[in-house]
Amino acid sequence: MSEVTPQLLVDGALPLHPAISPDGHWVAYTVAPVARTDDHPSSAIWIAATDGSSSPRKLTAGTAKDFAPRWAPDSASLFFGSDRVQRGTIQIHRISLDGGEATTLTTWQSGISGYLPLTDGRLVAVVAAEPPTDEDERRTAERDDAKVWGVGGVLADLVER
Repeated sequence: MSEVTPQLLVDGALPLHPAISPDGHWVAYTVAPVARTDDHPSSAIWIAATDGSSSPRKLTAGTAKDFAPRWAPDSASLFFGSDRVQRGTIQIHRISLDGGEATTLTTWQSGISGYLPLTDGRLVAVVAAEPPTDEDERRTAERDDAKVWGVGGVLADLVER
């Protein structure tokens, strides 16, 4: 048995977001380092045979934040969220279990916050915020985007005093 050291803890990685394939043969999961090595968090998508017949293998490089794998209905490919196109903006991608490059499926300006592949595997339901309007962008640029919270409550009592 190995001794647990601070170095071992810092250099470790966590498996997250496990998803079992519809055919039951595979489990996909995210592997993220415990300690970040740079300013941008990164993680990779891995798969493993549920029966242990083969070693786990890495499907994505892990140079971006690749996470939350979801299976296509035929168990032949995975959908996942990633900020590989633009850091900090999550888009949906699809990768074949055979490997190769992932295909970017969305280019939503404000990014995707949730998704679910539908039963036919050709459609994906997504949750995303509306992109900012020209007026929203103008207000942000001019710092004219103040919001007042609690009017009529504690804030109003403090202002009146």
